[in-house]
Amino acid sequence: MQLRRIVLFCATLALGLCPLFAASPDSNIVITLNGTLGFVSGEDCLSENDAAMTATATFSSSATPTHISVGGTLVTYKLPRGAVTVSFSSGEIPNFTCTMPWKAVFSSKAQTLDLSGGTPHGSLGLYIHIKLKRDSWSDAILQHPTAFSPSPQNVMDGGFAYHRAIHPCGADMGFTGTASN
Repeated sequence: MQLRRIVLFCATLALGLCPLFAASPDSNIVITLNGTLGFVSGEDCLSENDAAMTATATFSSSATPTHISVGGTLVTYKLPRGAVTVSFSSGEIPNFTCTMPWKAVFSSKAQTLDLSGGTPHGSLGLYIHIKLKRDSWSDAILQHPTAFSPSPQNVMDGGFAYHRAIHPCGADMGFTGTASN
Protein backbone atom coordinates (compact mmCIF):
# COMPACT_ATOMS: atom_id res chain seq x y z
CA MET A 1 0.00 0.00 0.00
CA GLN A 2 2.80 2.39 0.97
CA LEU A 3 4.77 1.60 -2.22
CA ARG A 4 1.67 2.25 -4.34
CA ARG A 5 1.26 5.71 -2.76
CA ILE A 6 4.91 6.56 -3.35
CA VAL A 7 4.71 5.50 -7.03
CA LEU A 8 1.47 7.46 -7.49
CA PHE A 9 3.01 10.52 -5.82
CA CYS A 10 6.15 10.35 -8.03
CA ALA A 11 4.07 9.96 -11.21
CA THR A 12 1.87 12.92 -10.26
CA LEU A 13 4.91 15.04 -9.45
CA ALA A 14 6.61 14.14 -12.75
CA LEU A 15 3.49 14.92 -14.79
CA GLY A 16 3.05 18.21 -12.97
CA LEU A 17 6.63 19.31 -13.62
CA CYS A 18 6.84 18.24 -17.29
CA PRO A 19 5.29 21.46 -18.66
CA LEU A 20 7.83 23.52 -16.75
CA PHE A 21 10.75 21.65 -18.30
CA ALA A 22 9.19 21.76 -21.77
CA ALA A 23 8.71 25.55 -21.75
CA SER A 24 10.40 27.14 -24.72
CA PRO A 25 13.48 29.22 -24.10
CA ASP A 26 13.28 32.99 -24.19
CA SER A 27 12.42 34.15 -27.71
CA ASN A 28 12.48 37.49 -29.44
CA ILE A 29 9.66 39.40 -31.07
CA VAL A 30 10.80 41.70 -33.86
CA ILE A 31 8.48 44.47 -35.01
CA THR A 32 9.38 45.99 -38.38
CA LEU A 33 7.99 49.23 -39.77
CA ASN A 34 8.38 50.11 -43.46
CA GLY A 35 7.02 53.31 -44.92
CA THR A 36 7.40 56.90 -45.98
CA LEU A 37 7.70 60.07 -43.94
CA GLY A 38 5.64 63.16 -44.82
CA PHE A 39 6.15 66.66 -43.43
CA VAL A 40 3.52 67.91 -40.97
CA SER A 41 5.05 70.78 -38.99
CA GLY A 42 8.24 72.24 -37.58
CA GLU A 43 11.55 72.87 -39.27
CA ASP A 44 12.70 69.90 -41.37
CA CYS A 45 16.35 70.92 -41.08
CA LEU A 46 17.50 67.34 -41.71
CA SER A 47 15.52 66.95 -44.97
CA GLU A 48 13.55 63.83 -44.05
CA ASN A 49 10.36 64.76 -45.95
CA ASP A 50 9.44 61.96 -48.40
CA ALA A 51 12.23 59.70 -47.11
CA ALA A 52 11.56 55.98 -46.91
CA MET A 53 12.11 54.68 -43.39
CA THR A 54 12.62 51.17 -42.04
CA ALA A 55 12.70 50.67 -38.29
CA THR A 56 12.99 47.44 -36.31
CA ALA A 57 12.54 46.94 -32.58
CA THR A 58 13.46 43.64 -30.92
CA PHE A 59 11.68 42.65 -27.71
CA SER A 60 12.46 39.73 -25.44
CA SER A 61 9.29 37.74 -24.82
CA SER A 62 10.27 37.45 -21.17
CA ALA A 63 10.76 41.19 -20.60
CA THR A 64 8.89 42.69 -17.68
CA PRO A 65 7.28 46.13 -17.73
CA THR A 66 9.06 49.07 -16.17
CA HIS A 67 5.72 50.87 -15.67
CA ILE A 68 1.99 50.11 -15.99
CA SER A 69 -0.47 53.02 -16.02
CA VAL A 70 -3.03 53.50 -13.28
CA GLY A 71 -5.84 52.49 -15.64
CA GLY A 72 -3.92 49.40 -16.68
CA THR A 73 -4.03 50.03 -20.43
CA LEU A 74 -0.56 51.53 -21.00
CA VAL A 75 2.62 49.58 -20.40
CA THR A 76 6.23 50.72 -20.74
CA TYR A 77 9.18 48.49 -21.57
CA LYS A 78 12.86 49.42 -21.69
CA LEU A 79 14.65 48.25 -24.82
CA PRO A 80 18.36 47.52 -24.34
CA ARG A 81 21.23 48.83 -26.46
CA GLY A 82 21.14 47.39 -29.94
CA ALA A 83 17.42 46.55 -29.86
CA VAL A 84 16.36 49.34 -32.25
CA THR A 85 17.70 49.98 -35.75
CA VAL A 86 16.50 52.73 -38.06
CA SER A 87 17.43 53.42 -41.67
CA PHE A 88 16.42 56.14 -44.11
CA SER A 89 16.55 56.29 -47.92
CA SER A 90 17.49 59.97 -47.94
CA GLY A 91 17.86 63.00 -45.73
CA GLU A 92 20.59 63.76 -43.24
CA ILE A 93 19.78 61.38 -40.38
CA PRO A 94 22.33 58.56 -40.71
CA ASN A 95 21.20 54.97 -40.39
CA PHE A 96 21.88 53.66 -36.89
CA THR A 97 21.50 50.98 -34.26
CA CYS A 98 20.70 52.42 -30.85
CA THR A 99 23.66 52.60 -28.50
CA MET A 100 21.56 53.52 -25.49
CA PRO A 101 18.30 52.17 -24.07
CA TRP A 102 15.06 53.16 -25.78
CA LYS A 103 11.53 53.25 -24.37
CA ALA A 104 8.54 51.39 -25.84
CA VAL A 105 5.00 52.23 -24.71
CA PHE A 106 2.14 49.94 -25.75
CA SER A 107 -1.55 50.72 -25.35
CA SER A 108 -3.79 47.67 -25.21
CA LYS A 109 -6.85 49.94 -25.48
CA ALA A 110 -5.78 52.29 -28.28
CA GLN A 111 -3.65 49.61 -30.05
CA THR A 112 -0.62 51.89 -30.32
CA LEU A 113 3.12 51.52 -29.99
CA ASP A 114 5.38 54.48 -29.28
CA LEU A 115 9.16 54.11 -29.55
CA SER A 116 11.48 56.86 -28.37
CA GLY A 117 15.12 57.37 -27.64
CA GLY A 118 18.40 58.95 -28.53
CA THR A 119 20.70 58.16 -31.39
CA PRO A 120 24.46 57.76 -31.55
CA HIS A 121 24.50 61.02 -33.54
CA GLY A 122 25.02 63.71 -30.95
CA SER A 123 21.95 65.32 -29.48
CA LEU A 124 19.42 63.85 -31.93
CA GLY A 125 16.32 62.19 -30.46
CA LEU A 126 13.61 60.27 -32.34
CA TYR A 127 9.99 59.37 -31.66
CA ILE A 128 8.00 56.83 -33.71
CA HIS A 129 4.24 56.26 -33.26
CA ILE A 130 2.01 53.66 -34.90
CA LYS A 131 -1.63 52.73 -34.45
CA LEU A 132 -2.78 49.29 -35.53
CA LYS A 133 -6.17 47.67 -36.17
CA ARG A 134 -8.52 47.05 -33.27
CA ASP A 135 -7.62 43.98 -31.18
CA SER A 136 -4.17 43.62 -32.75
CA TRP A 137 -2.67 43.22 -29.28
CA SER A 138 -4.36 41.42 -26.43
CA ASP A 139 -4.15 42.45 -22.79
CA ALA A 140 -1.25 39.98 -22.49
CA ILE A 141 0.92 42.89 -23.68
CA LEU A 142 0.53 44.28 -20.16
CA GLN A 143 2.58 41.37 -18.72
CA HIS A 144 5.18 40.81 -21.47
CA PRO A 145 5.80 41.75 -25.10
CA THR A 146 3.65 39.82 -27.56
CA ALA A 147 3.29 39.72 -31.32
CA PHE A 148 0.33 41.45 -32.93
CA SER A 149 -2.12 39.97 -35.38
CA PRO A 150 -2.72 40.11 -38.29
CA SER A 151 0.78 40.63 -39.59
CA PRO A 152 1.64 42.42 -41.76
CA GLN A 153 -0.92 45.19 -41.62
CA ASN A 154 -1.20 48.79 -42.73
CA VAL A 155 -0.48 51.36 -40.06
CA MET A 156 -3.82 53.08 -39.30
CA ASP A 157 -2.16 56.27 -38.04
CA GLY A 158 1.54 56.90 -37.83
CA GLY A 159 3.91 59.60 -36.79
CA PHE A 160 7.61 60.32 -36.64
CA ALA A 161 9.36 63.20 -34.93
CA TYR A 162 12.92 64.26 -34.41
CA HIS A 163 14.52 66.96 -32.36
CA ARG A 164 18.08 68.17 -32.20
CA ALA A 165 19.36 70.07 -29.16
CA ILE A 166 22.56 71.38 -30.74
CA HIS A 167 21.64 73.90 -33.47
CA PRO A 168 18.04 73.40 -32.35
CA CYS A 169 15.53 72.22 -34.88
CA GLY A 170 12.91 69.54 -35.14
CA ALA A 171 10.03 68.31 -37.20
CA ASP A 172 6.84 66.33 -36.86
CA MET A 173 6.21 63.94 -39.71
CA GLY A 174 3.47 61.57 -40.70
CA PHE A 175 4.32 57.92 -41.26
CA THR A 176 2.51 55.90 -43.90
CA GLY A 177 3.36 52.23 -44.28
CA THR A 178 3.15 48.75 -42.86
CA ALA A 179 3.97 46.99 -39.60
CA SER A 180 4.90 43.33 -39.29
CA ASN A 181 6.28 40.91 -36.71
